[in-house]
Amino acid sequence: MKLKLISVIGLIVLIVPIAVSCAPSPRTSLNSVLNTATKSYRFSILGWEVTSILNEIKQTHEDKNLSVNDTQTVFDYFNAPGQNNLSPSEAAGLRDKVESIIERQIRFVLKQNGIINPFGSIFGLNFPPIVFELAEPPHLLVISPRNQIARMRDILLLQNLTTDQMNDIEIQAEKSGYSALVVELGGLGATFPTFVNNNTSLHEVLNAAAEEWLHQYLAFKPLGFRYILDLLGISRNEDIITMNESLAGIVSSEIGDQVYNKYYASYFPESNNPPPVESSAPSFDFNAAMRQIRQTVDGYLANGQIDQAEQYMNEQRDYLQKQGYYIRKLNQAYFAFYGTYADTAAYINPIGTAVQNIRDKSDSLIDFLNSVAQVTSVRDLDKLENKLSN
Repeated sequence: MKLKLISVIGLIVLIVPIAVSCAPSPRTSLNSVLNTATKSYRFSILGWEVTSILNEIKQTHEDKNLSVNDTQTVFDYFNAPGQNNLSPSEAAGLRDKVESIIERQIRFVLKQNGIINPFGSIFGLNFPPIVFELAEPPHLLVISPRNQIARMRDILLLQNLTTDQMNDIEIQAEKSGYSALVVELGGLGATFPTFVNNNTSLHEVLNAAAEEWLHQYLAFKPLGFRYILDLLGISRNEDIITMNESLAGIVSSEIGDQVYNKYYASYFPESNNPPPVESSAPSFDFNAAMRQIRQTVDGYLANGQIDQAEQYMNEQRDYLQKQGYYIRKLNQAYFAFYGTYADTAAYINPIGTAVQNIRDKSDSLIDFLNSVAQVTSVRDLDKLENKLSN
C-alpha cells in the first residue's frame, strides 16, 4: 500500500491544475461554439481518474510478487497478441501485470541515472510515482487562429471517435472563425495514472511511459510550472511548450532506450534482422517537404494571405498523399500542435536544437534534466547553452 498511498497523494497534487484547466476562458463567443461542437464528445478526467485509481489499488495486491525481471511476460504481451485465447478479464489481468513490470523497470533505470524526484534525493522516494495505463488515450481538439500558427486552445475528447465524428467536430468548431483539428495522442501525462497508447510497439511504449512521467516530474520545476500556466491560459508561451516537450522527449528517449537495452534487446538479436534493400529510385524526403510547406505557409500568413495559405495546405496534403503519406487534414491547427515537438517534420523552431546541444555538452542525464528544468525563457536557454560551450 505504500506505493499506492504515494499515488493517491500524487493524484491530489496533480489533479488541481487539471481541474482548473477545464475552466472556460474569457473568450465567450469562442467558448460557446466549442461547447456546442464538443458537448457530446468531451472526455471526463474525473470519471476516468476514479475508475483508474480503484483499479491501481486493486492491482497493488495482485502484482506484489512481480519483478523487473519478468521480461517474458512483457515480450509475450507485445509479440503474441491474441494468441493465448484469453477472456476479456484474463486479458485485462495480463495487461495490468505488464504495466506493473514496465513501471518497475523504468523506476529502476531512472534511479540508476539519479532521477528520483523533483526535490532531489529526499528519502530516496520516487515521486511522482510511475503509474500508467496501456489504453487508447483521449483525442485532442486543437484550436489555432487562422492568421497565424499558434496553439491557443486544447480540449480533451473521447477515445474511439470515428473519422466522420472528428470531421464534424472540426466543422462545428471552425464556425468560430478559427482553425481546428482533432488529433490522436500517443500518450497523455495530464491524468494520473498517465495514458500510454496500447496500439504500438514495446520500445515506443517504454519511451512514451517515461515521457508522460517526465511531464509530471517537470510540473514541480520552473519550466514545467510555466507550462502549467500556459495550459491554464494564464501566461501563454509557445516557447515554453517547445522547451518542455523537447526536454521530456530527449530524456525519455534515453531512458526508454536504456530500459529496452537492459531488459529486451536480447529478444531481438541483430543477426535476425534482414539487411536493408537497396534501391536506385530517389526517395521522397517527407521531413524536408513538411518543413518547406511550413515555411511557405508562414510566409503567406505573414503577408495576410490566409485564403492562399489554406488553399496551398490543401494542395500539399493531396500531394503528400500521392507520395504515400496520408494526413487527414493539414491546416494551421496541425502545425500549431505538431510544431511544438522538436522531433517532428512540422517543427522549424531552433529551440529543439539548442536543447539537444545542451544535452551533448552535459556531463550526465540528471545534470541535463535539472539544468534545463530551471529555464523559463529562450533567453535563459541561450545563456545555459553558451555557458556550457565556454
